[in-house]
Amino acid sequence: MEKKYFDEEVTENLSFVEEVRDGFEYVDCIFRKCDFSYASFVNCRFEDCVFENCNFSMTKMDRSVHNHSRFIHCKLQGVAFDACLDSMFNVAFEASSISYVSFTGKKMPKTLFLKCEMKAVDFSLCNLSNSKFEICEMPDCIFSETKLDGADFSTASQYRIDPERNSLKDARFGMLGL
Repeated sequence: MEKKYFDEEVTENLSFVEEVRDGFEYVDCIFRKCDFSYASFVNCRFEDCVFENCNFSMTKMDRSVHNHSRFIHCKLQGVAFDACLDSMFNVAFEASSISYVSFTGKKMPKTLFLKCEMKAVDFSLCNLSNSKFEICEMPDCIFSETKLDGADFSTASQYRIDPERNSLKDARFGMLGL
């Protein structure tokens, strides 16, 4: 029988390209230099996992859980995080390239985006209250009916946010973004 539960394991230099994983659980795991391109994770759970220098190009996350997942120096392209389960959805990104990714409708208050290049990321209908976009470049990101109350854009650049279509109470902006 195939092992589907992984706890406190470190996985390095492994290719998951085009693999389909259904019902796998990863708790306190670290993935380094792994390639998840075109992989499909269905009904999977990632809890307290760290992804370092990984490639998530066109990776699917259907009905999966990301609870305290951290992405560090990762490439995320075309990932539909909106297909993840809403319960316990909690992610953070550091020094990552995030493009054409959808978070549509996600509740993700207090999310940290640190030193990320973000292109055409869809944050429509999200709750990003008190989130930080620290030293992020954000060209063509989509904010529509997004709750950004208390969000910090003071060191972010290249974003466009329509104050009539988004909630911005107590949000902070720097000179770069104005």
